[in-house]
Amino acid sequence: MAEELDTSWFDIKNYEVLKTLSIDGWANVLGARYANHYGMTERDCPWWMDTRIPYPFLLPRAAKLRKGIVYNGTNNIGLDYKVNSILKGDPFSTTSVNSLSSYELALLVDDDLPQVWEACRHVAEYDARCFDSDSDLIPDKNLTKIASTSHDINVRQGWNTSHHLAYVAIDLYATDEQIKEDFNHWLTNYRKEVKHQSPEKLFKQADFDYWIKFSIIPYLDLMFISRLEGKKITQNKMAGLIFPEEYNVDRVERLRKVTKPEADHLIKNKIYEALSAQSLFEKTTGMKKA
Repeated sequence: MAEELDTSWFDIKNYEVLKTLSIDGWANVLGARYANHYGMTERDCPWWMDTRIPYPFLLPRAAKLRKGIVYNGTNNIGLDYKVNSILKGDPFSTTSVNSLSSYELALLVDDDLPQVWEACRHVAEYDARCFDSDSDLIPDKNLTKIASTSHDINVRQGWNTSHHLAYVAIDLYATDEQIKEDFNHWLTNYRKEVKHQSPEKLFKQADFDYWIKFSIIPYLDLMFISRLEGKKITQNKMAGLIFPEEYNVDRVERLRKVTKPEADHLIKNKIYEALSAQSLFEKTTGMKKA
């Protein structure tokens, strides 16, 4: 039987800082919890994480939590870089739809997808020789299928299951009306194909207040430390820690029916990415139009 988790380090008052966070702060906080969760999970581990358990970067994170540091206050360097890139880029640049740069294309070519490039070479060789009457080359059906598959789907299937970019080609000879109609059709059906749905709405302060009220971050942190140390924490103890002043409600029921499902949703659906995307939009849209 697993040893019981020592929670003497935990203080719900340390989470008061969450009430002051902007959307960037929430993106950072949830992004850190996402990394904590998947750093402990070999199954469905993101491509950029080692699957050793525990992954070394988790140890200093756990040490900070035990010291009461739940938010480090650092800026999202990646987000700042994207903001500058969009503002200084072409006038048609936007946060969610943009042209593929030559550099980005070069990175795609460097993807570790040998079977995809082999398939492309096979199809290219067949195309070059198909008009040769003496050619006996017969196209391989499997390789042809790989070569003709959307590249971002090949990336997802090959090595990056968390890939969130999609690359499209637009025929500028078509009318704007046709392009917009076709794009809506493509977007709707592509999201279904890759099972990557968008957030239902923009996030507001009411969402952040909801996460605070139901102690989503404290719950995630306690679960993280519990799994990291291989020790158990009962729902009853957890509920008492994250809802210490709630005497008139069934704290365990609140934990079981609200906190845990919401926490699972935020992590599984990578809501920190949606928050970052929204923040990027809010930071650049007005400036672009100015």
